Amino acid sequence: MESEEISIPLKKEAAEDYSADFKKEAGENIFDKTARTIFYVLGFLLPLWILPITASPLELNKAYLTYFLVIFALFFWLAGRIKTSSIDLPKSFFFFSLVLLALVWGLAVIFSQSPHFSFGGTGSEAGTFVSVLTGVIAAFLAMTLFQNAAHVFKWFLILFVSAGLVFIAKFFQMFFNFPFWKEIFNVSTFNLIGNWNNFGIFSGLIVFLSLAFLEIIKSKSIKLFPIIMLVLSFLALALVNFIALWWVLSVFLIIFLSYLFVLKKSVWIFFSWTSIVLIIVLFFLLAQPLAVKFISFTGVNINFLEVRPSWSATWTVVKSVLSEHFLVGSGPNTFLYDWLAFKPASLNDTLFWDARFSEGAGLLFSFLAEAGILGFLVFLLLFGSLLRRGFQIISRPDSSVAYHLLIASFFSAAYLWIMNIFYTPGFLIFIFSFIFSGLFIGLAIEQGFVKKYHFPLFKNNASGFISVILMISFLLFGLAGVFYFSQKYFAAYSFRQGLAVFNASGDLAKAEAMILRATKFDGRDYYWRSLVEINLEKLQRLLSRQDITGDEMMAQFQNILSDAIKYGQEAARINPADPLNWVTLAKVYEAVTPLGISGAAEAANNFYEEAKKRDPQSPAHFLAQARLAVQSANLEKARDLLNKAIVFKSDYTPARFLLAQIAVQEGKTNEAILRLEEARFLAPNDLGVLFQLGLLYYQKGDFERAKAVLERAVGINSDYSNARYFLGLAYDRLNKKTEALAQFERVLKLNPGHSEVMRILENIKKGKSALSGISSVPEERKEPPVD
Repeated sequence: MESEEISIPLKKEAAEDYSADFKKEAGENIFDKTARTIFYVLGFLLPLWILPITASPLELNKAYLTYFLVIFALFFWLAGRIKTSSIDLPKSFFFFSLVLLALVWGLAVIFSQSPHFSFGGTGSEAGTFVSVLTGVIAAFLAMTLFQNAAHVFKWFLILFVSAGLVFIAKFFQMFFNFPFWKEIFNVSTFNLIGNWNNFGIFSGLIVFLSLAFLEIIKSKSIKLFPIIMLVLSFLALALVNFIALWWVLSVFLIIFLSYLFVLKKSVWIFFSWTSIVLIIVLFFLLAQPLAVKFISFTGVNINFLEVRPSWSATWTVVKSVLSEHFLVGSGPNTFLYDWLAFKPASLNDTLFWDARFSEGAGLLFSFLAEAGILGFLVFLLLFGSLLRRGFQIISRPDSSVAYHLLIASFFSAAYLWIMNIFYTPGFLIFIFSFIFSGLFIGLAIEQGFVKKYHFPLFKNNASGFISVILMISFLLFGLAGVFYFSQKYFAAYSFRQGLAVFNASGDLAKAEAMILRATKFDGRDYYWRSLVEINLEKLQRLLSRQDITGDEMMAQFQNILSDAIKYGQEAARINPADPLNWVTLAKVYEAVTPLGISGAAEAANNFYEEAKKRDPQSPAHFLAQARLAVQSANLEKARDLLNKAIVFKSDYTPARFLLAQIAVQEGKTNEAILRLEEARFLAPNDLGVLFQLGLLYYQKGDFERAKAVLERAVGINSDYSNARYFLGLAYDRLNKKTEALAQFERVLKLNPGHSEVMRILENIKKGKSALSGISSVPEERKEPPVD
């Protein structure tokens, strides 16, 4: 393709200035041109792509767009090889490491604890075999289709246009409340890239590319566009204010500035755009209070909290996994299950004790657990070969535009991979890491830094026969991929439709039919879990009906129960590694235990045991087994299980709540209070002890002492909703209506829309008893009244 292709954004004379910098390419077949056009489409659409027809409108749709377009590009590239009867492969360690990466990830899937989850996951994870293989193919196609500076230049320009639209859409929504898709753009940090920090990483990429273009472009008349992109992307970067990103960007800018100084050998380089941006980046990095004031000055209310495992916690999990699965890890995309099995016990003392972290502190270190030492070494080889080639090229500076583009692509690829090491970016950043790496190697081939192997195909010998088999195999592989992803995407669409029906109308039969349709195309375990939840809801509705005979109810009950069990068993069969699947199956049997069904309690207990094996430090499983013991009137066993739950998490309110119920049921309230007072003396700030003690005083009718103890609890943790709930009831019993009203207003703020709390507030305002018209007494329930 000739350099005239890049003339769209340039004036005629400017394009002519660049013609000497770009090599003209010999006649190219239509299939390669089409494959490259698909990559242009991918570069433009991927940052913008969003469709609200799946449960995850952003990440999932970006992932499937990438899968389909990469497969289509592969089809046309293969057709091009058939037409030319030859193939060129890079003579590069980077290419070799890409092949190894795909092989190791495939091997890790075979030995995975959850092949179901390792192969494709939910569709949008960065660590599945499917996503890694797509990245490998995308990098390979980029390095073979973009061996011309004009093509890379055009790809960057298309990405700029797409990024500009992303920034404009975000700024209009943030600063002018522009009504973009209110159902989706409903929070200040929502954007078209991913979570808020991913938006910052993408903005940092565009900042760097803008600077590279400003250094590349010679004509002053066309520098306005990269300047605009620099301003937009840096404003986005400043609003995100991601500390780790400031550090990474500052290091890269220093290296890039050093490269420019060596290239131009002029002190004026320290007054360039790169120097100005570096100074501003250092300001945001070293003067964070002022940076925060700048953000507040914009008037934008940014509420973003991201919770990730610490580096020490990640390393604890990784070490435990490697001690059991050293070579290939626990399986791609299974860090979630590693986390549940090996997370630090101290985490139970935090608010995030039950968080299901699917990734560690950094994506590469998550891969160390998921793909073992082999996967980790392959990634080191991949990244190391990229850095080695890049620094080799930097040491031989050139003033041509093609060389500048080569350097820009190298720094961009290295920046993205560094963010993969020190962060856990989303699918877009992960795929862009591969694509930019491929663009860099492609330009390195053009500039002569990387050689190529040339292989003729379809000769009349054994190698020709093998090449025919390989080409046919790759084409069939592509067709299988289209079929596979089409099924998966249709299933995701059907699942979203089922959820929409359930939430909008509560039509359980229709919702179940739609989700069942999803399982026919993709048997995800969470689809089956959703079907279990629907059938448990159907059971509750059936048991509350008064308009059918006992025989009819029994027949329907058996059918619904049979379906619920079948769905739960299917979820556990597909993915036995996820404790949620065993908990869901256990809930089915627990739900019918009060009905006296033989063996239900034993089955539920066994399934909770299976969940405990996979999530051994969660107190929730002990609580569930204690509930079963209470239903079987085995209060001693229930108390023992609850005490074990409290060993894992001392402030576990549901366990303390049920212990208080058991004490009252056994008539041992005074003894329980005495024991808790002793515990309170030893641990005066233990919230679990304070809550249980206050609850027992309340149940005993000693409202003054209940008030004093619960006031202490909420003084330690002002967001302790259950403690505030019972403190409000104690105030109400003591006829302190104003204080009671304040407590329940706070509880409602912490639990928006809670119907019972709203009813209580209405009662208090009318001068009634707080619990007037509320049928069940809160202190006699099996579960705490609020979250």
